[in-house]
Amino acid sequence: MCPRSIPSHGCVADEQRTLALGLQSIIFCVFGNIPGSLLFGAIFDSACTLWQYNCGSKGECWVYSNSDISYRAVGLGLSGAFLTFLFSFLTWVVYPRMSGEEEGVGVAGKVDVSGEDEVEEGGLAERLTRRISL
Repeated sequence: MCPRSIPSHGCVADEQRTLALGLQSIIFCVFGNIPGSLLFGAIFDSACTLWQYNCGSKGECWVYSNSDISYRAVGLGLSGAFLTFLFSFLTWVVYPRMSGEEEGVGVAGKVDVSGEDEVEEGGLAERLTRRISL
């Protein structure tokens, strides 16, 4: 699981997690892929030093300034990383912590970690219990 989907799994009911993950994927594609292509196109256009002109209108770029492209692309990447860090930190601060009672709740429901249940002799549960207690 990647870090961006973990908060949505904790905020959504079990039966709606698939829908939430699908909507999250659509939102990331719409707000990530489309603007990203436009921003990188603008970076390349702004780093052009020699344009082709046809009938008075600007055409294709013939020569780019490599240093301008590199500085602007790195700046865009660093600003995206900073925004990701900022929003992740804000999510960590604002997102409510689980209480001790809710920590054992997983996808399959509550997990009994008390060890008070009967364990079959030589079964999977016994092997896991032994491995965890080591």
